[in-house]
Amino acid sequence: MHLFHALLFLLAAMRWGDWLNWRMYYPTILFFIGGDLLKNALLHDYRM
Repeated sequence: MHLFHALLFLLAAMRWGDWLNWRMYYPTILFFIGGDLLKNALLHDYRM
């Protein structure tokens, strides 16, 4: 199920994404990656 959702979002991003202005969104992408890494580091022993 996770693979299906990942493929669905990838296809949607490829179809409707704003690929010419990716540099404008780069700080937001890094923020989400950093937040996800922090969540994984803090909660790796606990189930959510």
